[in-house]
Amino acid sequence: GSNGYNNYVNKNLPLTGRFPAAGNWFHYAMTWQRGGQQIVYINGNELGRTSAYSSELRTGGRMTLGSSTGHSSSSVFGGELLKFYMFARELSAEQVKAIADSGMCSNVEDSLNTEKLSWNYFLSQEKSGDVATFTPTECSWIVEELDTLLAELNRTNAVVLTAETHLNATQKELNNTRTELAEVNRQLNNTQAEFNTTTQRLADAEERIREKDALLEEFNTTTQRLADAEERIREKDALLEEFNNTTQRLADAEERIREKDALLEEFNTTTQRLADAEERIREKDAL
Repeated sequence: GSNGYNNYVNKNLPLTGRFPAAGNWFHYAMTWQRGGQQIVYINGNELGRTSAYSSELRTGGRMTLGSSTGHSSSSVFGGELLKFYMFARELSAEQVKAIADSGMCSNVEDSLNTEKLSWNYFLSQEKSGDVATFTPTECSWIVEELDTLLAELNRTNAVVLTAETHLNATQKELNNTRTELAEVNRQLNNTQAEFNTTTQRLADAEERIREKDALLEEFNTTTQRLADAEERIREKDALLEEFNNTTQRLADAEERIREKDALLEEFNTTTQRLADAEERIREKDAL
C-alpha cells in the first residue's frame, strides 16, 4: 500500500503468472528491510526480490485486508485468507520456510519471539461487505482432536476431583489415627509406669519371701533342738506359739502373693491389650 512512499510488493518485480493456479491453497510471505531487500516467498521458496526504500514505514492509519483503501468494488480480493500475520522484524528465509512447511493448521507463528499482529487480532476487527469466517476442511481434524482432548481433560478433572476427595478423606482419617495414636501412647506410658511399680512391688515381695524362708529354716533348727531338749519344752511351747504366729504371718504373706499373682495376671492382660493396640497402629500406618 501507500504510506508516504510506494511500497508495492511487485515494485520492479514482475510476478504475473508465477503464483500457483487459482483454487489451490498456498503460503505467501513478503519480508522487508529498510534500505535492504524486499523478498517474496511462495510456499517457503523465494519467488523474487527487489530493493526496499531506505525510509521508515510510518505507523498509524488504517490497514485493510482484501481490498484497496476505500473499499473500491473494483479492487476486492475474491478468495480466502487464512492466518495473516505481520511481524515487527524481518523473518529469515529459514523461518519463512518453517512456517510454510508446518502447514495451514499449525500455530508455529505464535512461537516466534517477536512482536506481531496475529491472525486472531485481525479476525476480531471490523468486517465490511460480503465477508465470512470459516474453518478449512483440512483443519477439521484439529477441531475434532480438540473436542477429544477437551473431553479427556474433563474426565481427567473428574478423576482429579475424586482423587482430591479421597485424599481429603484419607487426610482426615490420618488425623484421626494420629489422635488415636497419641491416646495409645498416653495409655502405654501409664501402663509402663504401672508395670514399673508392679515390678518393684514384686521385687519387694520376693525379698520378704526370702526373709521368711530364712526364718523358716531357723524355726526348723529350733524345733529340732526343742525335740532333743525336753527340759526346754516350755521354750518349745513358746516357740510353737511363735511358729503358729509365724504360720499366720506366712499365710498372710501367701495371701499377698496371691494378690500379686492377680496383679501380674492383670499386667499380662494389659500387655496383651497393648500388643493389640500396636497391631492396630501398624494397620493404620499401612493405610
